Amino acid sequence: MKLHIWNIWFINGKYITLQYSMENRSECMNHKRFFSIVLLPLVDANYNFIFIDMDCQGRISDGAVFANTELYKQMEENSLNIPQSTHLNKREEELSFLFLGNKACALSENLIKVYSSYYAKLLERRIFNYGLCSACRFVENVIGIASLVFRVVWKPLLSQLEKTSLFVLAVILQHNFLEQIWLDCTLHQEHLILKKQVL
Repeated sequence: MKLHIWNIWFINGKYITLQYSMENRSECMNHKRFFSIVLLPLVDANYNFIFIDMDCQGRISDGAVFANTELYKQMEENSLNIPQSTHLNKREEELSFLFLGNKACALSENLIKVYSSYYAKLLERRIFNYGLCSACRFVENVIGIASLVFRVVWKPLLSQLEKTSLFVLAVILQHNFLEQIWLDCTLHQEHLILKKQVL
């Protein structure tokens, strides 16, 4: 599934649920009253993880997690080598390359998010919100695929905070590895089909 949205990557926060233990202190309890850490992944349209941050406990919001990441600092300092704004489909106005974020992220020149319900009363804004929410589902889909395949983060983890981060990181690395193998196989099959058609 590809999107017709001018963007670079998708940002969204996800709770990794922990079982209660003496290691999982009150700072790990989120607003839904269960223990967790916040996984903040950045994913692309090929269902790969590009960047992750897991250093914050569950009581901290997605926006605060994002504001404390190295990625956010580099965005603010304009040191990510994001391409310059360009014309799209021969239009006069220039369009920026964008990160698509959830409502907790702060707006910036290269990051957009949905209109809040108060400002989303106009039809055009509701249509915009629908398109952006559909795009941000890539994060949910990637995490869902990784959870279904590896089952490690499928249910609450009984582990220390440091080990939980290692478990999740291992899942993400293996997920990216398998996605790349699948992509290579798909491209190889398409190449063989094209070759047969030419012959």
